[in-house]
Amino acid sequence: MRAEDWKSFIYDLPKDFNPSSFIMDFLRENEILSVKRISFKSPFRSPFKVNNTVYVELFEPHLKSVDAFLLFVHGFGLTKRKKALYSFLPERLARLGLRSAFITLPYHLERTPPGKSSSAWFRDFNDVETAAFFHQAVLDIRSAVRLLKCDDTPFIAGISLGAMISVIALAVEEGLKGGFLILGGGNLERIVWRSLFRFFANEEGCGRRECHRLYRRYPDYLREVESKGSWRDVDLPKICFLFDPLTFAPFVRGKKVVMINSLFDAIIPLASALELWKALGKPEIHWLPSTHGLTVLWGRKIARIIFDKIKIGR
Repeated sequence: MRAEDWKSFIYDLPKDFNPSSFIMDFLRENEILSVKRISFKSPFRSPFKVNNTVYVELFEPHLKSVDAFLLFVHGFGLTKRKKALYSFLPERLARLGLRSAFITLPYHLERTPPGKSSSAWFRDFNDVETAAFFHQAVLDIRSAVRLLKCDDTPFIAGISLGAMISVIALAVEEGLKGGFLILGGGNLERIVWRSLFRFFANEEGCGRRECHRLYRRYPDYLREVESKGSWRDVDLPKICFLFDPLTFAPFVRGKKVVMINSLFDAIIPLASALELWKALGKPEIHWLPSTHGLTVLWGRKIARIIFDKIKIGR
């Protein structure tokens, strides 16, 4: 499939999509909340069967304090240890009375095909394969939101890679009321080639020099997308423009968005965070005196920001 072909359908749910079929497994319970695992078929069929089942852990408080639901989207390189750290956020929010959930992205943990570790498949993808990853991730999120929101107002929260995916989800899923972008940024050329991420980047298909050359056209592309009100009606110089958060930021401005970033982030450069902030219309932003990897230690503060904003502004 040509890169140009992707823009006609990327992030669209199939017409026969039915979010009502799922399997629920009980995981644990205490006096405050219960945790269940929901699994369902991904709306997108990847080449790997193991990757085509979506897993979501649902944290349900016994006593709700707010009629809202939050879906949490993790970052790149999720391991069992990192998941235990990340899960502090949905669990903390459930303890505050907010229904929360944690979705596993494609090619991570249980969704990892044989032969590579969790997320290593994604790290080694070329541009078209990366577009397929983002497409599947957004469709899985849209499915999970529709399946689990019940009568609650749905929100999304993403960290790092999850924040980038969350921007796209906010742009295409009308039902999402707002989002919390933790360690998010825009302009993939800067993030991939001008941060520590460059040591992990795959140069297959588009190396550093080629990426720099093509991204000189990105500002004009963004202006045309915004003026036409669609990314589908604009010539596509580079497929990665279809998964750069800046492309979708104009379509999120009417929603409630809060950004949370770290001042000493070597993965998401300060310029990338500010570029996304401006593209989103300069929403509320909180700066943590932390690095990218240590932001998880600010989980209690982040959970409080999320809970307070949802309670006030839902």
